[in-house]
Amino acid sequence: MTRPVLALITLLVSTASGWGTCQPMKEIYPTGKELCEQMWADAFKYETDESAGYTMWWFDAANPNNDVAASLGLVAEPDQCMLQYFHKQGPDGAYSAPSPEGANFTECHPWKDNACCHEATVTTPQAMNEGYGADYHWDRCGPLSEACERFFVQEACMYECSPHAGQYRRYSDGEVSAFAAFQAVEGNPTDPCYTSPFPAADDARYSGSFTHEGVDYAKSVFYGDGCYGPNKWQMYQMPIKASYCDAFHTACANDLFCGSGDFFSCAYDYRTDQEAIQALTSEALAPYSVAIQEQVWAAGVVDSAEAVAMAERLLALETTPDWMVEATAAGWIPCANTAAARKRKLALLEDKGARTTLVQKMLGKLGYDTDALTPKTEADKARQRTRRLSQKVAAKVAADDDDAL
Repeated sequence: MTRPVLALITLLVSTASGWGTCQPMKEIYPTGKELCEQMWADAFKYETDESAGYTMWWFDAANPNNDVAASLGLVAEPDQCMLQYFHKQGPDGAYSAPSPEGANFTECHPWKDNACCHEATVTTPQAMNEGYGADYHWDRCGPLSEACERFFVQEACMYECSPHAGQYRRYSDGEVSAFAAFQAVEGNPTDPCYTSPFPAADDARYSGSFTHEGVDYAKSVFYGDGCYGPNKWQMYQMPIKASYCDAFHTACANDLFCGSGDFFSCAYDYRTDQEAIQALTSEALAPYSVAIQEQVWAAGVVDSAEAVAMAERLLALETTPDWMVEATAAGWIPCANTAAARKRKLALLEDKGARTTLVQKMLGKLGYDTDALTPKTEADKARQRTRRLSQKVAAKVAADDDDAL
């Protein structure tokens, strides 16, 4: 059972990317510019002209991003929530207007009066961190400092709640609709990010053009950013104040982040690593019965060492010692067909003190002096022999009855 565990350790140490190579952020991002422009791919742009850059947080009564949008020739106060993942939506996925949230909307409070997010989406930092699955946890390399995590929360609030974020969608509705049609017609059921190996940008499937609803689209658009094809949730180069990016970098300089520092590549690496770990666990569980394997997987155990340890405990239940069988038959521990009984049996198997106590109780019931471990009287010995003989006769009769059936 040791080889799979060693293989797992080797995998974690030698992984070339993802959470196998966690580094201090100051080593991944030399400055705030790299942090803002790299961590979320190219969703944001480091803007040195402070009047032309958005902020991810504010404490003023009015949203300062309204003036920034107006100065850039955009709608100052957008009336639709255009990022469709967790943003508010109307019937059948139609765009919805931002709206006020209730008194309990505190985590992302700057947007309370005009939010594209529902309170349930942003109730706590943990809820935001876990909203997109384990692939995208910001603390995969370990807990972040409070100062650093606060910036991740602010970015998450802006993405989920800001109406302005939707003004920087990477793809138009037309491109999204055309991509869906392309997938159906060209037989490309998955985005490149979930295709192994990744197709190259010059792959034949992305050459030429594709016509949808009278409009010609270059198929290269459907390659997307090399990971995801056209969608309604990705952003592209929203300008963020340089001062904000620099403050983010300062707060998180000594905190750890994964791989190359790109959330999307880290997510892919995480999935790849998890698949490898799961394969090792499957190999480690192979010697055990299907029933045991199913119980281990049902418990959500992925690490191979933990899986083997659990399998060994379950195996011990399948090969219950004679003393425990007798104790169960006598009613001194519960029947084995309940979760409580299994838990009790595991405790007895693993706890020598509890086991000794039970054995002493059994011996006392059978007429033994639990201190001297000898029968109390000759009559007790006879009674014990009679009891054992009765049990054997009863077992023989039961066996004969089964054969007759």
